[in-house]
Amino acid sequence: MAEAAHLRNGTARAARAKEKDERKADHRQDRKRANVITALRRRHDQLEREIDVVERELAEVSESISESSEAGDMDKVQEFSEQYRKRNTHLKELWDEWEHVGEKLS
Repeated sequence: MAEAAHLRNGTARAARAKEKDERKADHRQDRKRANVITALRRRHDQLEREIDVVERELAEVSESISESSEAGDMDKVQEFSEQYRKRNTHLKELWDEWEHVGEKLS
């Protein structure tokens, strides 16, 4: 009889230890998910700031193109047009990443 009780206690202890290990594993998984979400939110915010900067730069370059065109300086128009193209390409990449990160947050 005592031996059976001892076996039941051992089994109960093993079950409690297993449950504790499972809770720890669940907690680690929850922390990992929280860390990933935090990193994604930071990146999303950073992308928004970068997008704002590039959009302002595009507006400035566009103004420079107009001014150079009005002055008849076609070399400057070409130079500013290339800058505009590069910045616009970069802006599209930022928007694509912003959208991708946003989807992961959903």
